[in-house]
Amino acid sequence: MSLINTTSRTISAILLLITIFIGTSSKAQQPNVDITLVDNGNNELEVRVRPDGPFDGIFSSLVFTIKWTASDSADLGFVQQVMPESGYIPTSKSGDQTDTLGDRYQIFAGFGDFPLSNFGASWTANTEYAIMTIPVLNNSSTFEIVNDAWTAGFNGDYFISLAGQNRTGIIYPTISTSVPMGPEQAYNVNIVPNPNQGEFTMEFFTTDKTEDYVIELVNSVGQGLYTKQLDDFSGEYRYEFNLSAESSGVYFLKISGEKDSSVYRVVVN
Repeated sequence: MSLINTTSRTISAILLLITIFIGTSSKAQQPNVDITLVDNGNNELEVRVRPDGPFDGIFSSLVFTIKWTASDSADLGFVQQVMPESGYIPTSKSGDQTDTLGDRYQIFAGFGDFPLSNFGASWTANTEYAIMTIPVLNNSSTFEIVNDAWTAGFNGDYFISLAGQNRTGIIYPTISTSVPMGPEQAYNVNIVPNPNQGEFTMEFFTTDKTEDYVIELVNSVGQGLYTKQLDDFSGEYRYEFNLSAESSGVYFLKISGEKDSSVYRVVVN
């Protein structure tokens, strides 16, 4: 056997060992992540995660389901997130609320494409991180994140993937999640992102069954840019705005119903 062939095989073997070592080390470095749900005192549920080790890579995916008592008539609004969490794990409802056997379920799912470090974020071991809040509408109830027979049948079990690896920890209810009834709200509006560069999504959710609504977007001098009439509407409405041809500044989104109306500021940079 020539010296060149021996050297080549030796180098290949070393490279293989290095690759295996790096892969094993990388896998070992990803922490397990636990999840909990708490009442933040603002008529909102707050979802928190708790890693058992440091992490600043890609939060690949997140799935969880919240359950509460259907007879309480409470509803959950849209997920509310701020940076950096809205950057590294944008999350929203997955499907509609479902009532079964006296309980009400809502699945949530999030997917990340960029590492936490891109947003100046990093996790340390055994620290809680609030990644979103969810408004509670129309009534009080006791909420919990669950894995049960229903969630197992609808892909709603708690699941977390970090850097493409399953790092699902436990569901830990450390604080009461019984949320008191706040001011009655017929609807919930979410505008993301806000501020923005001219492109944003408006989500509108209502639990009323027979009310008519008008959605309007106007600029700072009152000129109408968008109008939508929703007759006898209930459920969710979503619209993606593109104001890239408009000037930067403050715009106003107005939601008018038969009972009341609300105005939301939209900032275009």
